[in-house]
Amino acid sequence: MAWLLNSMEPQLSQNFLFLKTAKAIWDVITGTYEYLRNCSQVFGLKTKLGKTKQGNLDVTEYFTLINNLRQELDLFYEANWENQKQCKIPEIYRKTKELRFFD
Repeated sequence: MAWLLNSMEPQLSQNFLFLKTAKAIWDVITGTYEYLRNCSQVFGLKTKLGKTKQGNLDVTEYFTLINNLRQELDLFYEANWENQKQCKIPEIYRKTKELRFFD
């Protein structure tokens, strides 16, 4: 607990002083800040993807760069496969991929 609290900014650690275990502190921290971290990473990747130009790169290098950014961006999205018995799964997946490219 001391290590977690001492690794934080003093103003921030005061919010977690009265939790009883290190796990409780860790769970609250990850629950509070995980989504924000993901949002900033997704924003950064989308910005980088949008600003990426071929420039002096050949087509293969440019495609690889774009493809790597897209794959990294895909790590932050979870497919929703709730309707597995319906035939709409390929359609849902295709629409999800299209939406991700243009958001």
